[in-house]
Amino acid sequence: MQRFDWIWLTMKVNWANMTAHRGAFWSMAVLMCVQNLIYLSLWAVVFSRFSSLNGWGMSEVAFLFGSSAIGYGILFSIFGGLNQLSGTIQSGLLDIFLARPRPVLISVLMQRMRANNLGDILAGIIVVTFFVRPEISMLPLLFVLSALSGLVFLSFRLIMHSLAFWNVGGESGENGFIAFLIAATNPQNGFGAWGKFVLLTIFPAGYIGLLPVEILRNFSWHLLGLQLVGSLFVFLFAIFLFNAGLKRYTSGNKFMELR
Repeated sequence: MQRFDWIWLTMKVNWANMTAHRGAFWSMAVLMCVQNLIYLSLWAVVFSRFSSLNGWGMSEVAFLFGSSAIGYGILFSIFGGLNQLSGTIQSGLLDIFLARPRPVLISVLMQRMRANNLGDILAGIIVVTFFVRPEISMLPLLFVLSALSGLVFLSFRLIMHSLAFWNVGGESGENGFIAFLIAATNPQNGFGAWGKFVLLTIFPAGYIGLLPVEILRNFSWHLLGLQLVGSLFVFLFAIFLFNAGLKRYTSGNKFMELR
């Protein structure tokens, strides 16, 4: 266990750095929370005019938004370095992490925390509490589905940023992730069979915007198993792509910046 103590220590240091200026910390968190709630209020306006969208009502959309916000917020607040990964690769700053006796990917992802992602968590909890109103017995399943949604978000962004090893990244990678984010946080129950196939394979937004809601509505071990296997596959593919790119990484001669 001692060989992994550095992970806990890194989280403590990152938390201290993030909360050093408490005014800025709370401002960023609250503003992100408000932004998310404003976005959801647009769906409330839609459902004030229409009772459902292909069988999904306000509670389903609220669960989709709330659970994905919780999972996204938890993982991206801890692994805040992911947002700068392509820049770290292309600038040669990855050399710093290669010189450390620790797993490169974890070290890069944990180089910072992000306060605004705590606002995502808060917004998700508010939405689920007041719109979904889950029973206590549902909370373990809700947590699992939220965590798997966050894992898919993390994995797809890692895929986009890992393209920097092949000189594809930056704005292109960010635009790709934004497209994924929009697709994943909107109802997908209206797609036909081929559309759902694409959302569960090539463009895996279905593991955020489709399966979790269907699992909560009509629980089955088959769907939960599909959600688990699919999410883990995307995650493992993201790690594979990063490691494949790492093998072709060329030093940026940044060792002089080591402390």
